[in-house]
Amino acid sequence: MWRRKKTFRAKIYSMHLYSVLILSVIVLLSFGGYSMYEFHEREERNIENVLNSVSQNLELQFSEVKEVRDAFYFNDVFKKAEQLNNPKLYEYYDFMKLIDMENAYSLTLQKIMHTSSQKIRTIAFFPTSGGDFVYCLGMRSADIQQKEYKDYQIEEWYLEAVENPQNVVLYKPHIPSYMDNPRLGEVYSYICGITDLDTRKLIGVIKIDIDAADMLSTLKMFADTEGNAIILLKDGKVFAQSGKIEEELESYTIVGKDIPNTGLKVAYLNTFWHQYGGYINLLLGALMIIGFAVFLAFINYQKHARKMVADMNLIMEGVHKIENGKLEQRIEIESDSEYQKIAKVINHMTERLKEYIEREYVLVIQQQKAQYLALQSQINPHFLYNTLNGFIGLNRMGEKMSLEKSIIGLSNLFRYTCSAKDTATVGEEMNFLHDYIKLEKLKYEEQLQYVFDIDDECRQRTIPKLLLQPIVENSIKYGRGNTDRILEILICAKRENIKGIGHVMVLSVNDNGVGFDVNAKEQEESVGLKNVRTRTELYCKNAVYQCISKQGEGTKTILIFPEEGDTEK
Repeated sequence: MWRRKKTFRAKIYSMHLYSVLILSVIVLLSFGGYSMYEFHEREERNIENVLNSVSQNLELQFSEVKEVRDAFYFNDVFKKAEQLNNPKLYEYYDFMKLIDMENAYSLTLQKIMHTSSQKIRTIAFFPTSGGDFVYCLGMRSADIQQKEYKDYQIEEWYLEAVENPQNVVLYKPHIPSYMDNPRLGEVYSYICGITDLDTRKLIGVIKIDIDAADMLSTLKMFADTEGNAIILLKDGKVFAQSGKIEEELESYTIVGKDIPNTGLKVAYLNTFWHQYGGYINLLLGALMIIGFAVFLAFINYQKHARKMVADMNLIMEGVHKIENGKLEQRIEIESDSEYQKIAKVINHMTERLKEYIEREYVLVIQQQKAQYLALQSQINPHFLYNTLNGFIGLNRMGEKMSLEKSIIGLSNLFRYTCSAKDTATVGEEMNFLHDYIKLEKLKYEEQLQYVFDIDDECRQRTIPKLLLQPIVENSIKYGRGNTDRILEILICAKRENIKGIGHVMVLSVNDNGVGFDVNAKEQEESVGLKNVRTRTELYCKNAVYQCISKQGEGTKTILIFPEEGDTEK
């Protein structure tokens, strides 16, 4: 009898132990496999985001520098460069004409240097006609300076630029001998040839020296203590790096991305431990916790085996009643056991479930409200980036009054966007757009013109705040395209009577830009315009959103609100 009881008891223990172990192994393997997949996917997304961010930042920097080369093809700037290369061609020119050419050369390049978001330290012109002199223009110098630079014709970067004048040569960080203040640190150089567009003859090589700290700060912004983001030339040589690389490149996991229009490649380096160390520690911790839990479960089961069945029946009975919808049911376990704790947890869960059901609709309403407010909060950070660059340019040019007015205008924008209201009157929205476009004119100057046409009876009508800003932004951003046309924007608010509908308020934004084919598959609606469409529909279910555009003839965006649109839906 004793032997039977012992054997039966041992079988119960063995069954319990094996069940827990098998379940634990299944959970561990499932959790490990899923976690490994999620961890790997997340790591790849993070690395891709880092590479995209670095690539976009550097591409933007290089695109600004290319404006310098384009400036050399302005008439007087080109003539001055040609004179520096071959003075005899211009020795019979009128003295005042020569002065005008030099002033145009200096002012044009100075303006580019001061309005650039990068720190352009020097723009140097190297004639191809021979000699040992280079002609430099620094950020703080108003005149062209002639500096001695012997044998620059044999420099590697010069020969490469002469051989392929249309290509861009990027030279690694260094301190040029002609620089006025070498204590400011190293520069990296953007080098290309300047040719006569008629004869295709090379007249010189320009070397644009930019503070190397700009590029390094972009890389360090995304690097951490374990991984490193570096810039590689296409031939595999390191051009710039974000930090010290302790080992050979072969010991790292490298993910790369080409930077368009630069000839460079940005690469992200990872060590094995940095990539998988966190996951390994997580699995080891989970394994230790599960092992300890199995041991405690076995001890606990041995102690409470006799009460197990009775307590479990009580729990199952109570759970069955709760399952049938009797949420007022409570499970009472008198014995001081683990099942009593389970019963308390189930009771607590039942109470929480009841509370959850009661407030479910409130949460749904709050979620819809949060979605609506989130749709109102999108403002392009690139606008702030350009505006601050404009402020820097005004400050450097001494335009104090214009700078003060611009800062006040930006303050008005922030006060408007940060206000607690989620709606605004048409008058308030138009005042906001007026300040917004004035700040955009810091960048585009006379290339951007605008007119407001607003009916007085429309000024007090309410609309979602920041509804028209994405439309105006889209016109400014894409309206001019690659042309030099003057962009004109007309913003209207009219009260009209439409047959079959009645009185409505019509808001429209018209531009004379390049337009686009609305039927083309490659034309996709931007996030800002999707925001406008969604917020319009959320605000008033009977409102109409329409965009009309034709290539070469501009774009017109129309929002129609019926009279009852003043009440938020």
